[in-house]
Amino acid sequence: MSTQGLLSERAIILAPRGRDSQIALRILNEAGYPATAAADLFELVKELTAGAGLAIIADEALRNGDINPLLALLGHQPAWSDLPIVLLTHHGGPDHN
Repeated sequence: MSTQGLLSERAIILAPRGRDSQIALRILNEAGYPATAAADLFELVKELTAGAGLAIIADEALRNGDINPLLALLGHQPAWSDLPIVLLTHHGGPDHN
């Protein structure tokens, strides 16, 4: 497969706190799915521009950052090709519901 083909099938993970990005990266790689971790929103947009099939984003990464470049990138997608986005949220158990 070409480099562009590999890039277009990979997952980009943005989970800047804790070990979430490393754990997700390891799980995907062990399952045979190409993935890379981004350190911040700027790097996420850069990696998505290079090519990706999926974005996995922790909600805390969106709270204090400038999401306008991400929204602009998503707004320029072809109508037939929406990027799947998985949003990871914190779940604190029954006492936090």
